[in-house]
Amino acid sequence: LTQKYKILFTSSHTSLITEICEVLTSFLQPFEWQFTYVPVLPYSVFGILDAPVPVLVGMHSSRVRPDFYSDPEKELVIADLDTNRIHIPSQCELIEIPNQIFKPLKADLKQYAKANKVQIYDKNTIQFV
Repeated sequence: LTQKYKILFTSSHTSLITEICEVLTSFLQPFEWQFTYVPVLPYSVFGILDAPVPVLVGMHSSRVRPDFYSDPEKELVIADLDTNRIHIPSQCELIEIPNQIFKPLKADLKQYAKANKVQIYDKNTIQFV
C-alpha cells in the first residue's frame, strides 16, 4: 500500500472485499490513502485499472480477466482472497524486511491470528512457511 502500485482484491464475496480494503486502509493510520479507492469496482469503470496512477480496488472474482495477470503494463498486484494467493508482477519492487524485524513480526502474527502458518511472499506469489 505504501509503494504506490495498483492493488486489486478479488473474491466471490463482495462483503469480504470491502472489509479487507477498509482494514488495510485503517492500518495506514496516521496516514491516509491519497489515491483512487473503490472497495467494489463496478463493471462500468474497469478502465480505472488502466490509469497511470495507484489504485486500491476490489472486484468480484467472476469479473477478473486473464490479461489482468499477463499484461506487464498494468503493473497490477492481485490478491485473491478465495485462494489466499497474491500475484505480484515481476517489475514490481518489494521492500525487503530485515530478519531482525521479520522474525518477531512473524511470531506476533502467528500468535494473534492463532494460525499455524503465516504467509510470506516470493517474487510472484505468496507461499506458506
